[in-house]
Amino acid sequence: MFNSIKTILGVLRADGFEVLLGKLTHRLSEFRERPKYEKWIAENESLSAGELDTLRSRIGGWDHQPLISVLMPVYNTDADFLKQAIESVRSQIFPNWELCIADDHSTAPHIRPMLEEYARLDQRIKVIFRDENGHISAASNSALELVTGEFTVLLDHDDKLSPLALYFVAKMVIEFPETGIMYSDEDKLDARGRRYAPRFKPDWNPDMLLSLNYVNHLTVYRTTLIRECGGFRSVFDGSQDYDLLFRASELCGGPNIRHIPRVLYHWRAIAGSVAHASDEKPYAHDLARKAIAEHLDRVATPGKVDRRFGQLHRVEYELPEPAPLISLIFDGRPGISNITEEIRLACNRLEYEILVISPETGEAEHISFVDPASGGRFERFNRAAAAAKGTILCFIDRTYAGGTSGWIQTLVGYALRENTGAVGPLIVSSGHIENAGYVLGLTGGVASPFRGHRVWPRGRSVRLDVVQNVSAVSAGCMVIRKETFTEAGGFDASSFPEHYADVDLCLRLMAKNLMTVFVPFAEVTANPPELDDAGSLEILKRRHADYFEADPFYNPNLMIEDVDLRISLTPRTAKF
Repeated sequence: MFNSIKTILGVLRADGFEVLLGKLTHRLSEFRERPKYEKWIAENESLSAGELDTLRSRIGGWDHQPLISVLMPVYNTDADFLKQAIESVRSQIFPNWELCIADDHSTAPHIRPMLEEYARLDQRIKVIFRDENGHISAASNSALELVTGEFTVLLDHDDKLSPLALYFVAKMVIEFPETGIMYSDEDKLDARGRRYAPRFKPDWNPDMLLSLNYVNHLTVYRTTLIRECGGFRSVFDGSQDYDLLFRASELCGGPNIRHIPRVLYHWRAIAGSVAHASDEKPYAHDLARKAIAEHLDRVATPGKVDRRFGQLHRVEYELPEPAPLISLIFDGRPGISNITEEIRLACNRLEYEILVISPETGEAEHISFVDPASGGRFERFNRAAAAAKGTILCFIDRTYAGGTSGWIQTLVGYALRENTGAVGPLIVSSGHIENAGYVLGLTGGVASPFRGHRVWPRGRSVRLDVVQNVSAVSAGCMVIRKETFTEAGGFDASSFPEHYADVDLCLRLMAKNLMTVFVPFAEVTANPPELDDAGSLEILKRRHADYFEADPFYNPNLMIEDVDLRISLTPRTAKF
């Protein structure tokens, strides 16, 4: 499962036994899923002659058929792999394409005659031969000079496109003509050319992008956008695509970035490639963190980028001076005896106050009591929020029993960003996951992925390892700016007295372009109430029907019947 003992020892030294075990668990899961994925491919990607005729007829009826350019830098590629890459473009169902190839002064003797032969064979193939080796960014920029299409698709010289890749790209352009960037799902090709390890991605997820390049392949840019960015930068060779994505997305804006939930790209996993093992090119990950840091500078969001385990990335945001006052609101007396010391450590250097919703009276250090009076859980939270003096609110369930060091300060750093609404940590209880952010439509209602699973070992799922945007987080522990909370009208306690007001608030904030953020390396121990109010759930479904039909942060190729994020043999998308 790992390519060498050296790789295993490297992971063990860098990240410890827990992460190594998590990675092994993940690889074992990929292996076990192979038969199911092969069945998924057979049932969802095979096209009959009649379906192919329908597709071609549909394409013929389009008033606009954008020219799509496929950009491919080449250097000393294995002859068979290069042929497969080129033939995967020539096999496209959508015919209006050009393949723009730049050979980066290859020394392998088969490269030039093969490319020249293909250029003679198909007039849609353009080739330029560079006079010197300049590496991948220089070669990509040379290929970009050949591009005349409205959109540009990036293809590595040893990978393959699905036959429907450019059809779905063109379809997206026709349906959403303002699109500037788009990306698809992907899988890997093993040494024998067999497909495995599908990556079913969320829709545009800017916080996940700061943790890893989840977009990866297939990536498509409006050609004018990629040129406006200045193309590829050689100082980022190895992570040049990541750097380009940041710069392009800054110009494009999130609403014009589209996700195609289809496996349209096949990434070859061979020895020496990142597809084979993420630690194969450590320099690329260092450059990735440099790309993140430069992005944060350009968008004026001060933060520090560090390596997280498994070559993932972690951003810690700088807090302003003076630091804001934090109001921690407990719905009832929390379960730990020495709360003030524990909270002090979690807040680190931040000033804070503690409001306990309880019929008790009196004052203690940092602690005041709020009369619960009448009403449900969320009305109590609203009442306490109105009494809070802080600029940051942190709602915490009464079952709170502690958290990881500095968890409050970490969440506050995210909550202070202008484009952020609510922020939540990983909530655990007795070593098991209670909440890792909510998915709408999961198990027929609102549920958290991996709920009930053991927290240990880490590293087995990206969902549990990277900061990301989600549709909602739990009021069992939620951090939000008081100004944002007040402007939104707080929790809708009349419609959702005990359950789902936290989900509703997050979705209302999303409508105002304020993202919800799940931060898994901030971990809190609590046992908040389960969501079990059928009447409130129906109100939530009517109010936010689009999210229940398709949660943008959950892929339609994954099952909704359970919380395990497994492949669904019946995706919630039409075949084409």
